[in-house]
Amino acid sequence: NIVETHISRLRSKIGDGAAMITTKRGAGYVLSAK
Repeated sequence: NIVETHISRLRSKIGDGAAMITTKRGAGYVLSAK
């Protein structure tokens, strides 16, 4: 899936902040500012 590929690359680029991107079942992805 192209979206999963982009999210994976984004997570690898932001390193330690990758945990900020979570998967919301039925909705998509959520970026939280913790």
